[in-house]
Amino acid sequence: SQRGNQCNMKILAVSDIESKALWDYFDKSRLEGIDVIVSCGDLKAEYLSFLATFFYGPVLYVHGKIGRAS
Repeated sequence: SQRGNQCNMKILAVSDIESKALWDYFDKSRLEGIDVIVSCGDLKAEYLSFLATFFYGPVLYVHGKIGRAS
């Protein structure tokens, strides 16, 4: 959204632990007004797929390090 010369973006960042508020007790209205979802960390593919199914915007994924050699 824009205000004057400013462009505002609402980002939902999810990381490492699946949120019960978004997963077990899903309410589509919680995603209203969100412009992009950014996943940072090791989340189940099923969780991200679930969010992407109900979200009408980009879902960006940054791969975590767990289980990989340093």
